[in-house]
Amino acid sequence: MRKPRPLDRKTIRELQGFPSLFDDRDDNTSVGSVTTGAANNDVSDNPNNTSSGNPLVMEWEKEDPTEKLFFMTLGSGSDGNCAYLGTKKQGILIDAGVNNRLIESVLAANGIDIKGIRDIYLTHEHGDHVRFVYSLVRKNKHMRIKCTRRTLEGMQIRHSFTNNIRNFHEPIFKEYTYLSAGMQVTPFEVSHDADTVGFHITFGEGEDKHVFVICPDTGEITPRADEYLRQARYIMIESNYDLKMLMTGPYPEHLKARVASIKGHMDNMVTAKYLAKIYTPKLSHIFLSHLSAHNNTPELALNTVRSVLESAGITVGEADSSPESEGKMVQLCTLPRHTASPLYVFRRSEYRPGKNS
Repeated sequence: MRKPRPLDRKTIRELQGFPSLFDDRDDNTSVGSVTTGAANNDVSDNPNNTSSGNPLVMEWEKEDPTEKLFFMTLGSGSDGNCAYLGTKKQGILIDAGVNNRLIESVLAANGIDIKGIRDIYLTHEHGDHVRFVYSLVRKNKHMRIKCTRRTLEGMQIRHSFTNNIRNFHEPIFKEYTYLSAGMQVTPFEVSHDADTVGFHITFGEGEDKHVFVICPDTGEITPRADEYLRQARYIMIESNYDLKMLMTGPYPEHLKARVASIKGHMDNMVTAKYLAKIYTPKLSHIFLSHLSAHNNTPELALNTVRSVLESAGITVGEADSSPESEGKMVQLCTLPRHTASPLYVFRRSEYRPGKNS
């Protein structure tokens, strides 16, 4: 195996020039369900330094394909992002930008044992997505950080994480599929000013399987993101700002330009029109994420997306299991910025188009 280059800014600039599908890979990495081990360095934070064997060798419980799928967010916005997806027995985290103590307490309050979470999938290196990931794995040494190598390098330079974080890292590669907690997770590239990925996640088998697609910070819907989003039953997608609020708001001009660029974030109207364009009866739930505190409001995001969907003849429920929402064609809600969302429960056996799971 080739010896890693020293960690410096020149290395990062060189890495950023590589196409995502041709990143250097370890020789034992293959297409399909990929599992790689962490480095075994003799340091206090090395999770392999135990007398009871290697905790990397974990046997996941075999999931019942009709098992309920649970989803919740612990925060969604520039102050911190984190989501849970899985069953009550085991699951994964998407991002770790929320205080690790809050993550543990909220999951426990919802009957989810953090010991059942092995993998933390990171979308990209920005602090609101990774700020507490090292604290989380240091306390829970059974966990692994799943992210691209560029994201790991970026975290260490941008946030000065100790090199010991590499002991918890298992690299992922775009368009490869990984098995975590009975789910198949496929990262795909999105358009943002970092090496950012979304995730296509499936659970169960057959045509009625759960398909959850997470499209995080992105300035536009790329062709690859579009392909995955069109397969989804449940979508978590950015609806970051209202264009009028952004243009007349307090941000300096360079920051407005960055937010509105194709490497920035998504406008409510752009998100709304895209969702109306791709809607099919298979799509059950839409979760609007990463709303700006200064350039958006939950009411504005909801009203914009609902209005465009309804103009296209798509009836919209509020994802609240109420009788009024029950018969709608799609369920729509915003994810809270600073607090946990409700715990959403999806049941395959009860699914039918237009029904709130």
